[in-house]
Amino acid sequence: MFPFQDPGEWLSSYHWFVCISSYTEAYTRLRWGRDLRTEVVFPCADPVPESGLPRERTILSLGRFNWAGHTKNQGVLVDAFADCLSSLPRGWRLVLAGKINDEQSANREEMEKLRERCSGLPIAFEVNVSGARKRELLSTASLYWHATGVGGSEPADAARMEHFGIAVVEAMGSGAIPLAFARGGPREIIAHARTGFLYRNLVELKTFTLCLAADPALAERFRAAGHERARLFGRPGHDQRMARIIREVTA
Repeated sequence: MFPFQDPGEWLSSYHWFVCISSYTEAYTRLRWGRDLRTEVVFPCADPVPESGLPRERTILSLGRFNWAGHTKNQGVLVDAFADCLSSLPRGWRLVLAGKINDEQSANREEMEKLRERCSGLPIAFEVNVSGARKRELLSTASLYWHATGVGGSEPADAARMEHFGIAVVEAMGSGAIPLAFARGGPREIIAHARTGFLYRNLVELKTFTLCLAADPALAERFRAAGHERARLFGRPGHDQRMARIIREVTA
């Protein structure tokens, strides 16, 4: 995933390093040695089947509610949504979905603070939902917001960026147009201004969001292109790449 460990003699006991993105491959070679034998195999994202339900004026964000380490920055998205709500057509809402480890008191306290910030806003929480409910949310949302890494920079905060972004692929494949921070793995998933948007700051996130919300025809073009691009990250391609590596390793 990401080369968190310091390099050491243990590196010589490995022959191949399979990385989940070109982003993590670059940092693996930077931290552990440019002479390493590396290959990129994207994690596969299963397609979300059509639900038959109508597309709603919903912005969805998926990710663990976690306020330490690799965070999904839901609070940043709440602030961005509040700022652009008055400019959006009526009926739009933000849905924050994800799991939470509420055994940790710090997480419980931060979650309560986040809920309080959302008071009076059209923001809903979907906590610890089933797989079926997650698929339903993906298949009915119009847009997908992803904020991992916002506020950080490379290389100092490289580990805090999204290392790949399976949820971004799932959203794109289900018809929820993704808007993700322009660092890390999402740069390899989203074709900017064709299947979604890569934003560098929150001003761009809000601008791109308002653009898609105001132009249904443009959104439909993005949706169709995104559905096609998501196929690149499906099970068949993943299995072919892994099979090739295994054949070479065992030859």
